Amino acid sequence: MKSLIIILSIIVLFTSLNYSQKTVELDNIMKPDSIFIENKFIYVTEGAIINVYSLKDLKFIRKFGKLGEGPEEFKITSYGGTGLYLDILSDKILVSSVGKLSFFNLEGKFIKEMKTPFSFFGNRYLSIKNGFVGLGSSVSGRNNFIALDLYSPKLKKIKEIKKWESPFQPGKGTKVFETANILEVIDEDRIISTFGNELTLDFYDKNGKKTNSVSHEYKKVKVTESLKKEVIKYFKTSPATKNVYQFIKPVKFPEYLPAVRSLIVKNNKIYVITFKTKNEETELYIFDKNGKLLSK
Repeated sequence: MKSLIIILSIIVLFTSLNYSQKTVELDNIMKPDSIFIENKFIYVTEGAIINVYSLKDLKFIRKFGKLGEGPEEFKITSYGGTGLYLDILSDKILVSSVGKLSFFNLEGKFIKEMKTPFSFFGNRYLSIKNGFVGLGSSVSGRNNFIALDLYSPKLKKIKEIKKWESPFQPGKGTKVFETANILEVIDEDRIISTFGNELTLDFYDKNGKKTNSVSHEYKKVKVTESLKKEVIKYFKTSPATKNVYQFIKPVKFPEYLPAVRSLIVKNNKIYVITFKTKNEETELYIFDKNGKLLSK
């Protein structure tokens, strides 16, 4: 298999942010979907396959997973955005895919799997003390919803923390950039969530009770006409969406992009990347674990 040359931006997070970048050639990858870096390993997902590399020397270690519904296999549906999602803990990896939550050790050796309800837009589960927290979708009448839910260790739903309308509603089209919800866990017993185009961090305890919200000043970024054209082109030409474009149109755009593009919790700090860019650089906020702004 041909190798793919990519840029790996490796962020070393200690008391300060030290940023280094190098160009490396990773073997065994053709079309990567996502990259996770944790516990001295790099995990690159590609469809239903997870490739494992050493963070120290960037050498390929092994790959695991394949398309299917049996043990050590994953079912994915690209049209719903349900690629693989990894939650990497100190001693194991949780892999969310369609209909199951799978457990592996850090090098990709299979441990067990748990069945989960089917969700068109996919379920994403994160480990939290005494259970899991997850994002999933549901249908009520003719409307689709996405919910933030709390689960027991056996993945039994305990509590719905909050729910909102899905960006896709049958016969009504698809809203893009409208309701981005970012979810992370800190200290194993607190949940951080962001929602919409305000830079607000919502904190919940391990029981799903909202403890506080922290808001910060943020200049909203408008959705430009050129961005709209790029999104429409993607929907029409991407292998993941072109065959279902007739079902998801019309595509509807908000006036502004969501405030948060991605959020990472590392070493008792919260790193928030926004959609704001300037001279090929991207805006990054750094907060302490309670939401106090440290730097930008």
